[in-house]
Amino acid sequence: MKLAYTIDQTIAIENEAGYFDLHNCYDVVSARQEGSRCYVEFDKTSGSWVKPEDPAHLTLVFEQATYFHLSEGLEFPAGLEFIGFKEPEDHDPEWFMEEPGNEPAHMVLMLDDDAFIRIGAALCRCLTGPTRD
Repeated sequence: MKLAYTIDQTIAIENEAGYFDLHNCYDVVSARQEGSRCYVEFDKTSGSWVKPEDPAHLTLVFEQATYFHLSEGLEFPAGLEFIGFKEPEDHDPEWFMEEPGNEPAHMVLMLDDDAFIRIGAALCRCLTGPTRD
């Protein structure tokens, strides 16, 4: 999977729009697949540590998606614990790669209470604001 951003310490995303701490400053509020695209949407939380200038909403957009799986019983909003990657055939819940590497990989968003979102796609980009394209 190619990323149009960098991941910092498995909890934050940095791109041309800025640095976004998804673990401490955002909650996952939805995840869906529409055709060959998947969307994971984040809303900014409140707290003295949250930068007021950060966007209120972020969306991860996965292009050419080949795999989309939500853990059973997943409820939104949910806090992000970390972002990891797995080879498509790997279903070990205890081991994750920090980066996708050059081989096909699924992104796994580990959430509160051992919930997760797992997506396989060719490309993932991060947009500021809600996305309905």
